[in-house]
Amino acid sequence: MDRMPRFRRRPKHPTIKTDARPVTAPAADRDRDFDRDSDRDTTPTLPTPPRKHQPERFLKSLHLRTPNKRARSPPPAELPSSPPPAIAMHDVGIASTGAPLETTLDGPLTGSTTESDTERLTRRDSMKRARARARGAEKKGLKPVIPTFLTHSESNLMEKFQEITWIERNRLTFGPCVLEHVDLRTGPNDRPDPKRAGMDRYCNIKPWSHNRVKLQVGEDCLNYVNASPIVLESDADPNLPPLRYIAMQGPTRQSLEYVWRMIAEQVASPVVIVQLTNMVEHGTQKCFPYFPQERSEEEGAWKINEGDSWGDGWSAELEFEEATTLAGGAIELTKMRLRVNGEEEGKVVWHFLYTRWPDFGVPAIEDLESFFELMKLSREYGGDGDAPRVVHCSAGVGRTGTFISLEHLMRELEAGYLEGYDGDEEEPDLVFETVDELRRQRRSMVQADTQFLFVYRVLRKLWLDKYREATAGEYEGPATKRLEIGGEREGEGGPFGGPPKEE
Repeated sequence: MDRMPRFRRRPKHPTIKTDARPVTAPAADRDRDFDRDSDRDTTPTLPTPPRKHQPERFLKSLHLRTPNKRARSPPPAELPSSPPPAIAMHDVGIASTGAPLETTLDGPLTGSTTESDTERLTRRDSMKRARARARGAEKKGLKPVIPTFLTHSESNLMEKFQEITWIERNRLTFGPCVLEHVDLRTGPNDRPDPKRAGMDRYCNIKPWSHNRVKLQVGEDCLNYVNASPIVLESDADPNLPPLRYIAMQGPTRQSLEYVWRMIAEQVASPVVIVQLTNMVEHGTQKCFPYFPQERSEEEGAWKINEGDSWGDGWSAELEFEEATTLAGGAIELTKMRLRVNGEEEGKVVWHFLYTRWPDFGVPAIEDLESFFELMKLSREYGGDGDAPRVVHCSAGVGRTGTFISLEHLMRELEAGYLEGYDGDEEEPDLVFETVDELRRQRRSMVQADTQFLFVYRVLRKLWLDKYREATAGEYEGPATKRLEIGGEREGEGGPFGGPPKEE
């Protein structure tokens, strides 16, 4: 029996005499298997190196992570105009070898560069002029003009989202911002520290090294919490106190004691915590249950740091006192008492759990009233001081950033800042500037495109509600896809007799 040849021999093409340069294909090429289209290609092809041992090399460089170190999942593609894959991968890339994530970018760095000091000052001057015009318009009784950035189409807003994502990319690559990686190995033979490995819920969501909360512990002790101090000043009224927050990831089992020590050190009584994620969503744990949710006569108060992890004798007790539900069950309010080192009075802790905000999504239209109620109550229960409110979701960037940015923008709207716009395209985009400022303080704030659009739409609706009578419905055009948001409900004094004034 005749033996079948292993490779099909490619037919030899005649030499093209009009070409002065001789083209001779290597012998290895003549034995390669080509399809019909490649037979017509006269360009010589270099032989492909053997791939026999590539899987082995890949396995050698693979470092497995614990379940608590999984990467943050990408936002679902809910909008017709989603960012390109290069931008999405920036938010969810995995550094399996332990290298910093900001060095594993895909695609060329294009788009806007980081803002210079001159550009930042120019932007601030533009905001000051808008504020001055607002005061002048109020005195003269002029009709308010809706800001141009609140009239953009969805496609324009998606371009802005891509732009702000590239700004953050370039900030990582060319700017002074560095992500804090407490779990990186310092040498090829180092083993991961179990205490450090479980401090982050997601391996690609880290605080900036220059802007993170540090525990007041010894130099040789781990002082890390995945949390960032956030400060937003008012451009409408410099006399208004800045809004202060601590934006953090949802606590893990390993970070529980670190979180409560941070709260004890950074927040005066009364403490307000706003949780924007359920403990479990779609069968996945989004936040470890880090506080007692009911009274237990057998266990009593929670003991924190019984093992003296920092070696300085710090310890605390966390005791459940009361719990109730508000806003038709959308808000679960828990009152607790935090006592450090056996103190008698301790700190009152108000914990607000908002149960109707999906991950990577936005509140439903029918839940917006309860969402605004959450903002209002968290401010009221925080007392009159300038202590920060602790705000977190699962990763501490998407829902957390949306909550913080909207609260700041709503305050600017109420203070009259958006009355000074005259419809000029060059006027500053307050939403864009707010989100960019948040991302300067914590990476990926307002993470999903749906959340970015949600901020614009809500602010537009609130502007129309505020100035509908003054503008005689001029901007109520049918072309705009508007959200129907219910009016703010009057407070009922709060549960448990309202927030105690003496604490």
